[in-house]
Amino acid sequence: MGNSSSTNVFLSVNDSRTCITAGSTLSGEIRCPDHSVSNDIFSGVTLHFIGKEDVEVQYTDSGQCSGTRGGGAKYKAATRDIVRTIIPLDTSRNSVEAGRYPFQFHIPDHLPSSMYYKDGNGGYCSIRYKVKLHLMRGTDQEIALEIMAKPPITSPIPSVADPTPTRIAFLYCIPQGSMTWAASAENTRVGVGESVTINLGMKNESV
Repeated sequence: MGNSSSTNVFLSVNDSRTCITAGSTLSGEIRCPDHSVSNDIFSGVTLHFIGKEDVEVQYTDSGQCSGTRGGGAKYKAATRDIVRTIIPLDTSRNSVEAGRYPFQFHIPDHLPSSMYYKDGNGGYCSIRYKVKLHLMRGTDQEIALEIMAKPPITSPIPSVADPTPTRIAFLYCIPQGSMTWAASAENTRVGVGESVTINLGMKNESV
């Protein structure tokens, strides 16, 4: 469980120190032990689930467009939100009286895995996720999350090749009958190192 606190408000996320699979449910709570400020602080609280993609790449400026002489390595950075959504909180009477506001959130199925890569030349790319608590009074709180992309469907995808006749000819012009073949694979979703059974049938009707 990850925890972050500020102004007597505590954010916690269950299983934040483990890799969380996209499509699963994220849960946690906001705690405010000081009831005298609970309602005041809670009225200005917003909880977000945020995923960001950051990239910085190196390029060479020839100087032709900029009017400068010579060239040199420069960097271009960009960032975008993969996901940014508000997480709803339990604001029932019992939660308010207890000063504990639990939440549950379904992580979108399509999210890519968390990652970070640096190329050794100053460039990098990253995908990072976090839960962010925004407070009207006090410092915002964040808990980083590691997300793993949802595994592909494991059910097999079979494939069948319909029977295909092939004419046989002697010296390219004298008919000698035909041969018919057909094939099927039990599963076309095969990964590295996995095996697959392929069935092949042939019918010889040649002379």
